[in-house]
Amino acid sequence: MGKLAKALGWAAAAVLTLGLFQTVGAQPAAEIDAGLYNEQIQVFFVGDLGLTSNPDAPPIFWVDLRNADVDTHQVTVRLQILKGDGTVLAEGTSRPFALEPGVRRITNRNLLSLRGDLRLEGYQITEAAHEIIQKVMRTGKLPAGVYIFSFDLTDLTVGGQSNKQIRVVIRNPSTLDLLAPGAPASSSEIPEVQTKYPLFRWESDANLFRLIVAERSGAPGETPEAAIANNVRLQKTIYVRRRGEPEPTDLPPGTEIQPGPFYQYPTSGVLPLLEDSTYYWRVVALIPTSSDPTHPLEMSSTIWAFKVARMTPGQTDFVAAQTNTFLQNILPGGQFSGLFGQGGPLEGFSPTGVVMRNGEPIRPEELRRLMREFLSGRLRVVSVTVE
Repeated sequence: MGKLAKALGWAAAAVLTLGLFQTVGAQPAAEIDAGLYNEQIQVFFVGDLGLTSNPDAPPIFWVDLRNADVDTHQVTVRLQILKGDGTVLAEGTSRPFALEPGVRRITNRNLLSLRGDLRLEGYQITEAAHEIIQKVMRTGKLPAGVYIFSFDLTDLTVGGQSNKQIRVVIRNPSTLDLLAPGAPASSSEIPEVQTKYPLFRWESDANLFRLIVAERSGAPGETPEAAIANNVRLQKTIYVRRRGEPEPTDLPPGTEIQPGPFYQYPTSGVLPLLEDSTYYWRVVALIPTSSDPTHPLEMSSTIWAFKVARMTPGQTDFVAAQTNTFLQNILPGGQFSGLFGQGGPLEGFSPTGVVMRNGEPIRPEELRRLMREFLSGRLRVVSVTVE
C-alpha cells in the first residue's frame, strides 16, 4: 500500500510539472494587424508611398502591434512593398524593440522615419522600383496596377511570426466623357428630351462622381459655368460599383451606389425639371489620392445642355416617359430614331408606358430594374421586330 501511494505521488508530481511546462509554453505570441486609412485611394504619388523614405509623408496605412501577454516582449517589424505579381519594390526590418502589453498603433510615417525605435534598418529600394520611378518622373504617380504592403511581426521572446497584407488597386483614372442627354453646351442646337426624368449617362474609369444639374436662367450674359455654379437643381454623389468589385467603404454621406455610370433624375425629393426649359449638366470624378484621401482630386467633364420638350397630355405620364427613356438607351446606335423618327415604321407613335413580357404587363419597378441590367451590360438587345 505504501509503495502504491508513493507511486501515485510521483505520478501527481509529474502531472503537475507537465502542467507547469504547458502553461509556460502557452505564452501568447505578439500579433499584427494593418489597414488603409482610406480604402478608396486610386492614385498614389511616389513620395507619399514612402519609396523615398519621406518622414513627412501623409498617413496612408496603420499597423496595430498587439501583445496579449502580461510581460513585455522583444519584437521586430518587417515591411515589404510588392507589385501584384510578387516583385519586391522595397523592404526593410526594424531593430528589436520592446512591445509592452496592450496595443501599439504605428503608421507608415513611423516605419519610414529616420528617428525612433521603429525605424527600418537597411531599407532598400530594389532595381524594379527604380525602373518604376524612372517611368513616373514626369507625373510623380505610380503606374496603374496592384500593389501590396506586407508586414511581418516576429516575436523574439516566445517565438512565432504574424503576417498581414494590404492590397491596393491603383487606377489612375483619366477618362470622363458625357453620353446623354443633350450635347455640349457650345453646340449651335440644344437637343430636346421627351421626359422630365432623363437618364444621365457618362463613361469613365473612375468610381466616385458628383452629378450636377442646373437650370439656365436666361439672364443676359449667363454662361454655362455660371448656371452650374448658381442655379443648381440637383447635386448627387454617385459611386459606381462594377461587377466583381468589393463593397465600398468610407463613402461620403448620401452617396448612391449604381452598377454603372448612369443616374436617372428622381421623381421626388428634388426640384423638378420643367417643360420648355433648358438645363446644363456636368459630372465631376472624385479621385482619392495618397496625398490627401479626404479631399479627392477633382476631374470635371465638359458641360452639356438639353431642353425638356413641351409634351402632350399623353406624354406627361411618368411611366410613359420612363419607357421612352428606356428605349432610347437600350437600342443600339440610332435605332430609336430609325423606328420613331421620320420615315420609320413607328413614325407618329409615342410609347404608351405599357411594357409586356410574356404577355403580361410589368410594373414600373421591374422596368427600372431591367434598365439597370441593360445599362450595366448584363442584358443587350439582339433584334427588334415591329408587328
